[in-house]
Amino acid sequence: MRVLKTGTVLATDVFHFTGGIIGRPLVAGGIVIGPIGGPTGPQYIGPMSFAEACVAASDAGSYFMGTNQIHANDGPERSEFWYPNLGSEGAQRQSSDTWSAIAYTASTAGDSVSSELARYLAMSMRCAGWRLREVSRLHNEQLEWALISGRKSGSRFSNIAIFELHLAIHSLLGELCAARDYLAHIAAIRVGAKAGTDCLAWLQRWLAKPANAQALDDPLITLLREASGDAASPGWLMDLGELRNRVTHRQPMAANPDVTALWLREIATRKGMMATIRLAPSRSASEEVREDPSVSVLRFWLAMEAMCRRAATHMAYEPSIPHFIAE
Repeated sequence: MRVLKTGTVLATDVFHFTGGIIGRPLVAGGIVIGPIGGPTGPQYIGPMSFAEACVAASDAGSYFMGTNQIHANDGPERSEFWYPNLGSEGAQRQSSDTWSAIAYTASTAGDSVSSELARYLAMSMRCAGWRLREVSRLHNEQLEWALISGRKSGSRFSNIAIFELHLAIHSLLGELCAARDYLAHIAAIRVGAKAGTDCLAWLQRWLAKPANAQALDDPLITLLREASGDAASPGWLMDLGELRNRVTHRQPMAANPDVTALWLREIATRKGMMATIRLAPSRSASEEVREDPSVSVLRFWLAMEAMCRRAATHMAYEPSIPHFIAE
């Protein structure tokens, strides 16, 4: 007889947005968002509904990244569950859960190769989600520090902890590209590509040969090709690979003058003034400000998440999730 130990668990949801903005629930209901500057330190606006918080964040140029559920239990370990933004397609669960379920079904069918690749893909997507949370956390930390220090809207500055933010983005890009290559490996096996075709680059070279043209009709191949585009019109998957290769092989973010500073801004919203922070060029480097890198990686996350969900529908194995029945 197996005895299950039970205890008391208190869960708190923290809602994360780009720009360092977070939302915190109130015991009485509703949430507050911030932080914003105040005479006694960082403060929060509210209460308001989650929908109202999303509107206020949008007014400030921020996007919802996900919900971090923090569990306070009887043990000393940190227990958190991250539920990233899954996009606007009405998804009910993360692609990592779906691919884990496919791995289980393939394993029970005796297909160890498909099971392992599905499991690897699931883990890469789950890790990418966790890195997305870390990018948001580090932005929020920097925003809190800037407000506590009394920095003014429009100021640009740097500190030692900015390197942690660079590294978190490096890691996120690496996990997304790992997921890309696991999916490409799965597609390569489906269409009978030669052994060792275990990444998107090798699959593209194999597909370029006229003798392998019949593989172009495979739905997984179609997904990857549409996301990749071509040299004349690169798709988001090619852009992702280029960015990952740049920070890994040519120029790490810490050496890129376009992202060596943090830029604090206060912006008027329908709920009042809100503060945001982002990576930007230092004053001496350039006045041109491109897309917020945290928004860029969120776009890549959403695109990869959507592609992995669609790819799962073409697998030979149904995503069967193990469950337990209490007697």
